[in-house]
Amino acid sequence: MWLDYFVGGVPTGEYFLCDLRDCSELIERSSKGISRANEICFIGMLSYFEAFCKGHFASILNIEPTLLTNLRQKSHDILIDPLHLLGMRDEWAIRLGFLVAEKYDFGTPQKIAALYNALLKVTPFSKSEAQFYQEMLRDRNLLVQRWTPSLTQ
Repeated sequence: MWLDYFVGGVPTGEYFLCDLRDCSELIERSSKGISRANEICFIGMLSYFEAFCKGHFASILNIEPTLLTNLRQKSHDILIDPLHLLGMRDEWAIRLGFLVAEKYDFGTPQKIAALYNALLKVTPFSKSEAQFYQEMLRDRNLLVQRWTPSLTQ
């Protein structure tokens, strides 16, 4: 079935929109201004975007595995553990992208752009969008660090 190409059997974009919708509803119900709920939703939304980038990347490879040659030509590691294939039984051919994408880091706009550029020869961010996303990641990291107890205390 065509839904098998996607994480959880749901098209990646639709799943991401559901996540954003849920976070938006939480923000609407929370107190206005700065609140812990809003901060957690902000952190979550950026994490969901990272998961979207990885899931979309994987589904592209699941649909068109010959694109692996583009990654290899750009010196990206495309090797996978063959033991993981055993757990997939006969479905490995349409789930190969999940195994390949799992090893990549989608944590910065530069890394996302490099992977998508190698795979499809397109960049998902303009320069200003990449800068904006980088600033949001910086803010997220500051929020996470603020709520993370120090190991020296």
